Amino acid sequence: MPVAKSTLETFVSPDELKAVILDFEKYPEFMKEVTKVEVLEKSDEEIVAKFHVHVSFAGFDIRS
Repeated sequence: MPVAKSTLETFVSPDELKAVILDFEKYPEFMKEVTKVEVLEKSDEEIVAKFHVHVSFAGFDIRS
């Protein structure tokens, strides 16, 4: 079975990194393509979120 491994070096604790990754509502503050995030459901095991994005590429303007 194929296996892929990766290493990520950070200057914060794993818990701090996880907190940033899971704070979806703040994504528009540092990802210019993300215009809005709506968290639709949240539990201890999963988060269902709707991302509104705006991407321009090769003359096409894509929004969702």
